[in-house]
Amino acid sequence: MAVCPRTYPPDVVDFLEAALPSVGALVFFAIGLRALVHADRRERMALARYNREVDHPVAGRVETGPDGPGGPDGAEPSDDVTGPAAERPVEPA
Repeated sequence: MAVCPRTYPPDVVDFLEAALPSVGALVFFAIGLRALVHADRRERMALARYNREVDHPVAGRVETGPDGPGGPDGAEPSDDVTGPAAERPVEPA
């Protein structure tokens, strides 16, 4: 019993031959557009993170600049704590 290979009508083959390059170009275009959108999203997130850090620096982080960590006078940050937390009495253990 011989199996006859399935043949398609010439109209279908002509349509597939004509449509396949366009479908391939659409796939490449979609991949490129997706990459652009994702890159823009990552850039916006990084810019927002940078703006948050500039507007509200992390507490306890020593900013260093061209004059050094203490500023233009060169003073080092001190270890002594001031404010309400420093005024509380220490309870014995």
